[in-house]
Amino acid sequence: MFANSMTEHSYVECTASCLIALQAFQRHDPTYQAAELTTTRHRAGRWLRQQQQADGSWSGFWGVNFIYGTLFGIYGLLATENSDDTPAIQKACRWLISKQRSDGGWGEHFQGCLSGQYVEHTDSQVTQTAWALMALLKANAQADQTITKGVNFLIERQLDTGNWPKQDMSGLFFQTALLDYTLYRSYFPLWAIALYASKQKNQLGQSNSS
Repeated sequence: MFANSMTEHSYVECTASCLIALQAFQRHDPTYQAAELTTTRHRAGRWLRQQQQADGSWSGFWGVNFIYGTLFGIYGLLATENSDDTPAIQKACRWLISKQRSDGGWGEHFQGCLSGQYVEHTDSQVTQTAWALMALLKANAQADQTITKGVNFLIERQLDTGNWPKQDMSGLFFQTALLDYTLYRSYFPLWAIALYASKQKNQLGQSNSS
């Protein structure tokens, strides 16, 4: 259970989160140590590319598993604002699209955390579906049908309470212990649907102005 607990590593999720923060800071203050911060972001982007699997995915460390890691890999590379990262982002999007299930959702089994291979779940999971949609929407993937099917999956499974049903745990600890983050099923689907609605609104506005 604690195989990695005594050794600290670099993580896709942490690196991506730092990149997002640095991008936000540079947009707020583009003059402060501009050269150093840009170099740092590009170095972190190279590291993320090196961690990408041959199929385009990333392995997660704090969530199940390749869908979670790929969400952060895409978000992190987008935050570098480096054109060298574009092929890696496109490859990751193709991988996500290939893992969509026939019902429109995504579902990955936690057994893959132990085997190091993607293991499809018997059921689509709302949290993992939200992760996949967030990544595709953030990357502006040319996959309208895929995204719409995924959003419809989330909408159809929303409960009368406004929440989503409890499913398998999607949090992870040292890639061996599962964690039940109960709010994941509340805010990640909502986040994904909101991103979709915002994109649709922007597209409608552009259409009306042309």
